[in-house]
This record gives sequence, structure tokens and C-alpha cells, in this order.
Amino acid sequence: MVTKAEMVEILGSRVGATDDPNDLTGENLDLNPNNRACKTYTGVAFDLFNPESWEFRRLDIARALSNACRFAGHIDPRTVGQHCIHVAELLKEGGYGPDVQLLGLLHDATEAYLLDIPRPWKSDVVIDGVPYVDREHDIEEALFEWAGIGPVFHSDAWKAVKEADLASFEVERASRARDGKVVLPYEHPNTVMVQYLKLWERLESEAVNG
Repeated sequence: MVTKAEMVEILGSRVGATDDPNDLTGENLDLNPNNRACKTYTGVAFDLFNPESWEFRRLDIARALSNACRFAGHIDPRTVGQHCIHVAELLKEGGYGPDVQLLGLLHDATEAYLLDIPRPWKSDVVIDGVPYVDREHDIEEALFEWAGIGPVFHSDAWKAVKEADLASFEVERASRARDGKVVLPYEHPNTVMVQYLKLWERLESEAVNG
């Protein structure tokens, strides 16, 4: 498990949110009855309904995904962050380059802001008259553009990512079996967060340098 000291060394001393009393992106948001923004780990006020507020940060994404459980927690301990790392690894095993692996690592990054909804219900959820999947797609497009990836939808790379995503999903689903034959490896959220960030940095560098 990664210790707090190791986290500080890798991520810097400011691994949490700001404590600046003049910062209106923190708990002060809760004092506004009309507030519709969510405070992220680093203190960003992310408003789903205001795209101009969409400030993406690597640490926010890695932190949230490393704490979010797959299958709403109904499988062996497995976070979305671990799942994304696994998808990137499957793509590497399939012979895909770092650019496609990076896309695999980030394919669920929107869940740092919207969270995941079990598949049977996701297509039926509507937020302020707009389907959840459309909200998710809008954030996905903006996030991929910010990350320097895209356009990717309908591409061969995106198809490969979805196939690897499904392969990982099948392994995870099998871990729900009560006979205990499939047991997924568990990593502490702090460890997953650091692994996610380091893999992101490495794949991005390899994709740029060819």
C-alpha cells in the first residue's frame, strides 16, 4: 500500500483541497441554496449544467476513480480506477499502441464527475430533461479534447477500447459467483490513484514521442 509520505512525494504536498478562506469553490458552496455545483477533491466547483465550469484535473479524476466501486460495490473489491488500468493493460496485450492504451485508461474518466450507474438503468435515467447518457457523452467529448485525445467516437481505436472494456467487465461479473472461484486482486485506493497517474503520464509521453 502507498503511504501518505509516498503520496506527498509523488503528487506534491497539496494533495487535497485548498483551505483558502477566500476560495468560493469549497464548503462555501453549501451556503448557497441555489448551488448546483459539486466540489472536487482539489476544490474545483464542477457544475454539470454549466460547461464553462468544467475544469478537469488529473488528480481529481484519479482520486475519484480510485475510490469508486464497480457494480455499485456488489462484486469483489474493484474500483473504476483498477478497471481502467486493466482495460489499458488488455489493449497493450492486444498489440495496441500507447495512444489507444491511454484512451482505454481514460474511457471511464467521466465517472469522476457523474459517477457510474448500473447498466440496466443507465439508459432510463434523465437529468433535467436530458438523458444521463447524453450528459455523459457531452462531458466525455470535452474531457477527451482537454486530454488531447480525439475525435475518437466511431473510430477503430474506440471500438478496440469498448471490446477491452467488455472483456474486463466479463471478468468482474464472474467475481460475483458465490463459489469464490473468481477473486479479483485488490489494491488500496491510494495505490490505485498513484498507479493511474503514473500510467497516464507514461502513456502520454510514449504517445507523444512515438
